[in-house]
Amino acid sequence: MTSAQITPGIEVHARGLLWQVVNVTDQAGSRHCRLRGLGGALLGEEIEIVLGVETVVPIRKTIDPRRAGRIREWLPYHQAFLLEQALGPGALLAAQPGRLRIEPYQLVPVVRALALNRVRLLLADGVGLGKTIQAGLIVAELIARRLAHRILVVSPAGPLLEQWRAEFRDRFGLRLSVIDRSKLDEVRRAAELGANPFDHISMGLASVDFLKQDRVLAELERTAYDVIIIDEAHHSVEAGTGATKDDSQRRRLALALARRCDSLLLLTATPHDGNDRSFASLCELLDPSLVDGRGTLREGRYRKHLVRRLKRHVLNRKTGEPLFPDREVTPHPVVVNERENPAFAKLTRSLLAFIAPEFKRAIRAKEFGDVLSFFALLKRSVSTVAACRTTLEAVRKRLTEALNGAVEEQQARKERIRSQRELRRRLERFGATSAEEEAELAELELEDVVQRLADLERESRREGRSSAQVESKVTALNELVKLADGALDADPKLNALVEQVQEVRAKEPSANILIYTEYTTSQGVAEAALKNAGFNVLTLSGEDKDKDRLEKTDRFRSEDDLVMVCTDAAAEGLNLHQRCHHLIHLELPFNPNRLEQRNGRIDRYGQQHTPMVRYLYLAGTFEGNILLRLIAKYERQRKVLTSMPNTLGVTASDDLTAGRLLQGVIESEGTLFKSTDQADSFETADPATGADEHTKELLAEIDR
Repeated sequence: MTSAQITPGIEVHARGLLWQVVNVTDQAGSRHCRLRGLGGALLGEEIEIVLGVETVVPIRKTIDPRRAGRIREWLPYHQAFLLEQALGPGALLAAQPGRLRIEPYQLVPVVRALALNRVRLLLADGVGLGKTIQAGLIVAELIARRLAHRILVVSPAGPLLEQWRAEFRDRFGLRLSVIDRSKLDEVRRAAELGANPFDHISMGLASVDFLKQDRVLAELERTAYDVIIIDEAHHSVEAGTGATKDDSQRRRLALALARRCDSLLLLTATPHDGNDRSFASLCELLDPSLVDGRGTLREGRYRKHLVRRLKRHVLNRKTGEPLFPDREVTPHPVVVNERENPAFAKLTRSLLAFIAPEFKRAIRAKEFGDVLSFFALLKRSVSTVAACRTTLEAVRKRLTEALNGAVEEQQARKERIRSQRELRRRLERFGATSAEEEAELAELELEDVVQRLADLERESRREGRSSAQVESKVTALNELVKLADGALDADPKLNALVEQVQEVRAKEPSANILIYTEYTTSQGVAEAALKNAGFNVLTLSGEDKDKDRLEKTDRFRSEDDLVMVCTDAAAEGLNLHQRCHHLIHLELPFNPNRLEQRNGRIDRYGQQHTPMVRYLYLAGTFEGNILLRLIAKYERQRKVLTSMPNTLGVTASDDLTAGRLLQGVIESEGTLFKSTDQADSFETADPATGADEHTKELLAEIDR
């Protein structure tokens, strides 16, 4: 072996003894080798010799891969290797924490978390930016640093639970146990008598509605977790004096969870609903010191705990272009020709004539909140004829029963109005509610319409009007139901919906299409119309069982050539963008939060195509003249504002703007079905163009 092959660390024979080479240096044209004795009298002693002058013979050692080396020789080398790999305090240990392609913007919450003494973050990125993945990255980093062993994820019930379980399992290799009644009973049977079952579940996943139960919450408060994640955290805000029992239970659960963990992650796309106190109550969960004694945020302190970005903030680091394709929003007016569709035109005019007197009475008395339920009839009339007919039939049947029964008691009326306002407030704040809450609100609106019509009938009787006049409300409802029956086969919205789906398929033959509607009746007739046109249709609503919903969503994510018709109760949290970038709104919802929840199903992280969103609206009607312009205003502001409070929920507010809206609807009777030649555009339309004075005042009020 040449002198160049003598390297530090190898063992050699020299001067009849065994040595280890310490180092080799070049001095004055020769190579000097420093050796350390490995045995005999010179054990541990070091000498220096000149290679080429003295004989140095390297010892060759054969490696047998079938036998392990001696641990005392391997361990120092392994420890040295680990020390070489040690990173600085700000470096990420979980460099590749799972099966995913990490975008730089997703690491911002991880870096922010490491900068905090306690990881307490509000992840408030816009819909579709991948908050689930960001939370998973934080958890993976805490596990790598041995700061997290016990993890609990809390989310609304339904498909979101399965989505969390699948994301953590498939992307991060973390298996979350679903915590429900049967799981707790199973753990109790296996554990010691009196043991807390939560102590035996190190990685759990549970729904808010299950954990908020008194008995379950009592056990949860006697355990602790290293990391707790609360998804859709806006449901846990402080609701104030108008809080329902459900609101109070959710808040109590959130406060308990915040106390029983070291690291807390709150996830929501709508952290601020326009109420500063609500936002402050979210920050209070992270750290009570962020809020003063009056429930007001201490200025600036919360910012280090908040991560808030919209899609327009996220840029490609190489090109500087937006990382997410900007959605294309297109309004599609449905023009009704009274000569070609007289049945629908007559139904709409008759319905407006039936409702207008109530609106006029409300304007005179300035009691706008008392007639908001009548908007249920108008809302359904611009959805589908079937939805309108179902409501009219229910009102007719219930009104007949009410007139033949006892007068509604004052206490029952107050309770009904209170429940109605609570549900409207929840809908206005969150944009999406459960299927049960939506059904309850629809029932309360129906009962409200019935009781007010019944009061008018009884008032007419007391004033001694003729029998024909007394029966006018029931007769009018009978006539409206007949008109609706005659217009079922000529529904302009359904015809327009089929045309839009055909237009999409003409350009993209196998494209999946997502359709949203507020009403299950409209969902049913839309499904039938699309099937008759030859399309493969799936339906998804809050009434579906969890198993059925999972099967349908999995199919929509994995197959092509499908059309899915959904209701709003199925909108929150679902990922449907894998094979879909087309969305159609059958009608315009009153609440912009609903729009973001709907649009966020396809406009989210991982979408490879430009999201195409279409709004159908009846031109020249209540929907086209007022609501479309409000949505247009919202779409423009969405691109400018960092956060978008709910400024458009005017129909759920008992204030003066509701009166202007009522006046605008009444005065639209003379311009019904008359649309201007100018095309409406979400980007350029002037909200006040062509509007009457009351509508202009309404829009000016919203500007303020």
